Amino acid sequence: MKLIPKVLRRPGFPDDELNRLRSRLEEFLKRADLGESALIIDGSGLGLISHFVALSLLGPERFSRFRSIHSVSASSYSVLYFLAWQKDLLSLTHEKIDNFNQANQIRHNIAGWGRGSCLVIRFLLGSPYLFSNDRLEEALAYGVRSEFQNMRVSELSENISFLTYCVEDRELCEIQQSSRFADWSMGEVIRCVTAVKGIWAPFRKEGKTYMDAVTGRPQLRELYRNLRKGHRHVLSLHMDRDDIHGNTTFLKMHVTGSGRIRVMLDFLYFMSGVENRDFNEAIRVGLHRIKPI
Repeated sequence: MKLIPKVLRRPGFPDDELNRLRSRLEEFLKRADLGESALIIDGSGLGLISHFVALSLLGPERFSRFRSIHSVSASSYSVLYFLAWQKDLLSLTHEKIDNFNQANQIRHNIAGWGRGSCLVIRFLLGSPYLFSNDRLEEALAYGVRSEFQNMRVSELSENISFLTYCVEDRELCEIQQSSRFADWSMGEVIRCVTAVKGIWAPFRKEGKTYMDAVTGRPQLRELYRNLRKGHRHVLSLHMDRDDIHGNTTFLKMHVTGSGRIRVMLDFLYFMSGVENRDFNEAIRVGLHRIKPI
């Protein structure tokens, strides 16, 4: 394993990785008033469950005390699985955890290089996207009970928001308890916030087209700037940064090299039908190996 470059490794979450995350979170909690803090769960690419470990370390009680929580793109799977866990509405058996990554590949009709290559070639030849939008809700349904999948946005805590981009309005939207999205289900939320341009078809509802928030990158950056201005402390669960900048603590989920390269490799592994232990282990570790700080 030591001969393999770190960025290529997918060892799950070994103890040293967990200890690093725990230590960094403890440092943040010592200096931050959560009632005056924002939590940003930044996009995770196809390592969609990585943030679940950090949320489990924070625990439900601390999670609820943040003044505001903002979930972006595929990291929303971690958030929704975490919320379902709090409500005892997860349906993840040990067998389903073991098969999490493989089930997601089967769901997308990927079985080795051949099928994945055909999809990529089709995309390069002009197909607007690789996968249909309903696959996104199926990935949520794999791990939660139908009661949670059908739960309404109005039932969320008021400090939680999910970010999406509306194509027709050219506007970044916050899906939260008091918004115009209050009657949407969790299944509909995941279908719009994770619809990455070119990969999954956008979500359409009531004459509007929705995609993941990164589609409106300038507006997303502006929202982040406003969050930093409006809160005493900001904790950003990130894939690429691991430092403190001003009042913002960036916590990198993995230390295996460049986060951007990691996200691209996760996609490559996914499309080629290769096993990726980090998918399965993040859930197993978050549910069964660690306790809140």
